[in-house]
Order: sequence, then C-alpha cells, then structure tokens
Amino acid sequence: EKNRTLETTGNVVVHGKLVMRPANQNIVHRLRFIGVKERRFAGGGMSVLRSDIGLWVMDHGRLLISGSPKLAWTRTIDGVPEGADWIELQEDPVGWSVGDEIVLTPTESPTVKGHHTRYDQATIAAISGRMIQLSRTTRFAHPAVDLGPGIRCTPEVLNLSRNVKIEGTRRGRAHIFIHAMHSQSVQNAAIRHMGPRRRSSDGYTKPVLGRYGLHFHHCEDGSRGSLVSGVVVRNCGAHAFVPHMSHGITFTDCISHNTFDEAYWYDPRPGSRRKRRAPPTNDALYERCVASLVRTDPPTRAQLSGYFLGAGTGNAARNCVAVGVRGLKTSSGFFWPKASEGQPWSFEDCLAHNNAADGIFAYQNESSAHVISRFRAYHNGRIGIEHGAYRNRFTYEDSVLYGNLEAAVVIHAVSDPSPHIRMNRLLCDGAGLSDHSVVMTRHFIDGEPVEVSGCTFRGYRKAAFACMYNGNPIPDRAILTDCTYEGNPFWLEPSIHPDTEITVRDPLLGNIMLRRWDQPGVLQPEWNASVSPIVP
Repeated sequence: EKNRTLETTGNVVVHGKLVMRPANQNIVHRLRFIGVKERRFAGGGMSVLRSDIGLWVMDHGRLLISGSPKLAWTRTIDGVPEGADWIELQEDPVGWSVGDEIVLTPTESPTVKGHHTRYDQATIAAISGRMIQLSRTTRFAHPAVDLGPGIRCTPEVLNLSRNVKIEGTRRGRAHIFIHAMHSQSVQNAAIRHMGPRRRSSDGYTKPVLGRYGLHFHHCEDGSRGSLVSGVVVRNCGAHAFVPHMSHGITFTDCISHNTFDEAYWYDPRPGSRRKRRAPPTNDALYERCVASLVRTDPPTRAQLSGYFLGAGTGNAARNCVAVGVRGLKTSSGFFWPKASEGQPWSFEDCLAHNNAADGIFAYQNESSAHVISRFRAYHNGRIGIEHGAYRNRFTYEDSVLYGNLEAAVVIHAVSDPSPHIRMNRLLCDGAGLSDHSVVMTRHFIDGEPVEVSGCTFRGYRKAAFACMYNGNPIPDRAILTDCTYEGNPFWLEPSIHPDTEITVRDPLLGNIMLRRWDQPGVLQPEWNASVSPIVP
C-alpha cells in the first residue's frame, strides 16, 4: 500500500517468490538496477553470473507480478492530422491516467520519406471519456487507411506506463533471466533499459548472448501455465520477449517498443550448425501483442523481424501487430525462418504495416501445411508477402494487401506435392504505387504449380500477375482460377524459362495456357505471352 523502490548494484536472485503487487494504480513498485557495466557481461550458460547484473529466477523461483489492470493499447476512431492535440479512442481507456506515456504508430504511405519512423510520443494531459488530450501536438499525420470495403485501419495508440517497473538505466542495461520449474505470472509491468550490448571489432554493437528483456531459458515443461499479460518492454538493447525452449507460455496484450533485434524471438540455432533441427518451443501463444519500432545495428541489416516464428508444435499468433520494423531487403513484420522449421503455427487476424520492407517473409523448405488466415498488410516499404524458399506448402487465405510499395506478393518458391502453395481470396490493391500485384521470380528447384484462386487484383500500374526473372533456370508454374483483374491481367518477361506454363481458368478470359512469347500459341502483345486454349 506504499510506493516502494529497491535499487541494487548487484544481482537479484529469486529462489522463492518475488511479489510486486501495488494496492491501486496510484502506488508504484520499482526494482532498479544501477551502476551496471555492460562491457563486463559474459553471457550464455544457465548459472547466475556476478558479472551479468539482472533479475534471475532460478530452480523453484517464482515471479508474482501484478500491476494495476490497464488497457494496453487500442486504436484511434479516425485518422489523426499533424498538429492535433486531442485524439479519440476506439475503446474506453480503462486504467489510463493523466501523465501516462502514449505512442501513436505511423500509418503514412511508403512514398513518404521515413514512413516507418514517423511516431508521435506524448503524455496524457487530460481524459474525457474516450477523448485524450496530448501534452504536445502531433508532429506527423497518422491518416486512416481504407484497405477495402468495410476495412479501415487507424493508428495504434500504445500506453507505455505501468505501476510495476523493472528497469536498468540508459547507460547500464540489465536483464531478466528465468530458468525455473514453476509457472510465472508477470502482468501489467513495464520493463525498461534491459538487454545489454557490447561494441564489437567492426564498430557495431552486438547483444550479449542470453541476456534479454524478459527471457525464459530452457524451462521446458516447467514454464507451462505461465502468463505474461499487459507487459511493456521498451528501450531494450536486445530481444524483448524470449520463450526459449520453454513451453506453454501465454503472451497477451504485450508491447515491445523501441527495442533492438527481433522483438518476439527464440534461439533458432541447431546444436551443430545446420545438421540438426532447431530446438523447439511448444505451445506458445502470442495474442493481441504489438512489436513496434524494432531496430538493428548496423541499420543496413538485411533480415530483421517483429515476430520470429520458429520451430515447435502448438504455437499460435492471433490479432498481433508489427509496425515500424527497420532493416533492409527481407526484414519483415512476421518471419518464418530457414533452419527453424517445425509444425505449422496457427496464424490468424494479424497485421503488418509501415515496416521498412515486408509484411511477411517466409523462407522455409518443408512439407508442413501452414495456413495464414485473414492477414492484413498495408504501407510496407517493399512487399506485403514475400514467399520462398524452394518448395513448401503454405496457404494464404482471406487476406488484404494494400499500398505496399513494390508488390502485394512476391513468390520465390514452387509448391511441394499436394497441398500446393495456395493463395485463396486475397484482395491485392496496389493503390497506384506498384507495377504488379503478384510477381513470380527466380526459382532454383522445380516443383508443382502455385495455385491462385478467387483473388481480386486492382490498383497496379502494369499487370496483375507477372513472371519477371529473365534467364530463370527453372520454369514458372501457376494456376489462376476465377480471379478478378481491374486492368491488364498478365505480363511474361521475354527471357523467362521456355517451359513456363501459366494456366488460367476464368469465366471471362476462358480456359487458356500462357507460355513465353516464342512458344506455340497466339501472341497476345499486351501480355507478352503466347496463348493457347486448354481443351477439356
């Protein structure tokens, strides 16, 4: 029932129970690590190290952390203009108080310079119902984005304040390490200035192995039943939420904001390079979680993600958001990585927007039948869905891809034997930004056709479906059934593989086969393709 702060220059090691449970939202409980020397960290292992200052929960240790209940995040009712000092929320701001720190996520077009970095941060000056007065006017516009009929997206509003705080300092980051055989309860807490980094010989900073924001480490079945709810990890120098070989953990309404490296992650490395499969994490659930402003060092790193969807069984991501993920090339909001294949994730109703590159990047070679349902990706700096690697069996269904700068979908892979790679009932709207909606590019291994069914393509500048890689060593193969094209439907680059076959089954276009321009059939100049009818 009183404000309490514990400051320490050494480790806090829990073998019994650590309870942080303020009586009401006006009481603050704080555990702060001070005087930490990040350069002295050793990292790794499963034992407490005096050099690696942080909170260690070991053996029979338990965390019973319960801050006051609070709506973790919501969205605005409409767009927010530049210079606004009031915003209206979609939900009641339960538990919000004057003085809380809030963040508005970016939503602007990828044609705007720095579109993935244009955040606004302020404190709450006043609350009137669902109306929130900001302590400062917004520096950037956060427009509403109409993705399709009845689908309007507005900026997320993240509340970063909690009345349980576990933190290091800006110049001395600590960590939380859990290697215990009991379930943990961490609810409505703010974790700040964790994840130490050290400067390496190339001049960049690297994370210390195994020292992250909130890290469950090799708890295996001991962690089953653990609940991490309403937790904010911010200003973290490494991964925010890590359930590494720790099974049965539920993460709900969690926020990672302004952190380094993959926000939701666990170690993918097999024991002996790629000769063994990656160690699994089973029955993890991410629900209504947010990965926001994910950074990397160097900033030109090609592969970074908000959510690293690794090996294991029974894992699920539902209603999660990835926004502001930096990096280049194949960085993405959601990532299915190579050398970390496992049973399919249950993946439903997730959103990726205003990331530097992709919404989804999948790069696996395996026979599991993954299903991605009701995914939305808008205003990403490259591609809505970028899919590889060589052969696999992913299905994307009932999803909306809007205003992604280069394309809605890029396909590097071909299908394994049935079930094939499938794209069912996608709405791909280029918003006048991209030349093509779906692009098939370079292949290295032959396989079965990609199936595209019941999709709508619009807002592109040149063609809906394109085979683009000149000199492709392997033919493109696809089957397009009952799709809608608002503009030129096809384009085949002149030097694609001569055995490329694109099968079209369409009530308007008929049942036809598209091949390279110099192959048998009738040349269709607008498509740069030789066309022949398919005889039933």
